[in-house]
Amino acid sequence: MGLFSYFKRRRKTLNPGFQNYKNPRVAVRKAFVPKTGFFQKSAAPKNRKLGESGAKILRYLKIFAAFFILGGGIYLIFFTNFFTIQKIEIQGGEETVEEQKIVNDYLQAFLGGNIIMFGPSEHETKLAENLGYLKTLGIYRVLPHTIVAKIETYPVAANVRINQADGTSKLYIVNELGYVALIGISNDTLPTIVMDVTGTDLEIKEGDTADGPKINAEIIPGENLQQILDAKTSFEGKFNLQIKSVNYLKRARELHFLTELDFYVWLDMTQDLELQMSKMKKALTKLNIYESPILYIDLRISGHDGEKVIYKLKE
Repeated sequence: MGLFSYFKRRRKTLNPGFQNYKNPRVAVRKAFVPKTGFFQKSAAPKNRKLGESGAKILRYLKIFAAFFILGGGIYLIFFTNFFTIQKIEIQGGEETVEEQKIVNDYLQAFLGGNIIMFGPSEHETKLAENLGYLKTLGIYRVLPHTIVAKIETYPVAANVRINQADGTSKLYIVNELGYVALIGISNDTLPTIVMDVTGTDLEIKEGDTADGPKINAEIIPGENLQQILDAKTSFEGKFNLQIKSVNYLKRARELHFLTELDFYVWLDMTQDLELQMSKMKKALTKLNIYESPILYIDLRISGHDGEKVIYKLKE
C-alpha cells in the first residue's frame, strides 16, 4: 500500500494547463486588448462624421448638376435658335414630282418652328388624307435643323391602252395597284394591256366632258391586274409562245391573248385560269397549234368532263 501511494503522489501529466489533480481546472487565457489613449478612442467617431458629411455634399452636388443640365436643356430648346427648323428636304423620283410639290408646300409653313415640338406622325396622317395612294410617305427629323420627307410610289407594272366605242384610244402606264402613274406614253419594257371599257364607268360617251382617267385614278383593280400578268407569264411558259397583245374585256371579265402565231386564246377571268390552260395543254394531242391555221381557241366553256376545247380555223 505504501509503495502504491508513493507512485500515486509522483504521477505527472503532459498537459501544461493542468495544475494538479486536486484542482483540475483548465487555465483560461484572456484575449489581449491593447491599451488606447484619448486620441485613439475619438478617431472612429470623427471619421464617421466626416464620411456622412462628404456623402451629403456629394448628394447635393448631384442634385445641383441635374437641375443645371435640365435647366440648360430647357433653355437650349425653347429660348435659343439651336433647334429651329431651317431646311426642308424632299426625297422622291420623277414619278412623284407632283406629290413632292404638295408635301414641300405643306412643310414650308413650319420653317422657323421648333424641331423638337414637330411631330412627324401627326403630319404624315394629315398628308395621307390626300396622298394615301403612295407606297411610302415618311417624314423625319434630322437634328438640329432639317425636316426630311421621303416619297415613294408603287412600281409601274403595265402599259394600258383604253379603246373607246368611238374608235379613239389613250395610253396609260399603271402601277402594280392598277392606278394611273403616267398618261400619254408607254414603256417598251412593260407588257401592254388593251382594255375594252364599253358599258363601264371608264367609257366616255358622246357629250361627256371628261377626258378619261387622271393621275392616281384606278383603271384595273390590283388583284385583277396581277391575275392578268400571271396568266400571261404562265401561258408563255406552258406553250413556248409569246403573247403579242393582252386584250382585257372589263365588263365581260374576259382575257383574249393574241399569240405570236396570230391566233387568239379566250379565257374567262371568273374561272380558274390555270385549269383552262391545262385543258389546252391536253388538247395538243389532237390539235397542232403550231402548224394549224387557227383563228381562235375558246377555253371559257366547260364540258361535262371539264375538258372541252372549242376552236375555229381560219378560212
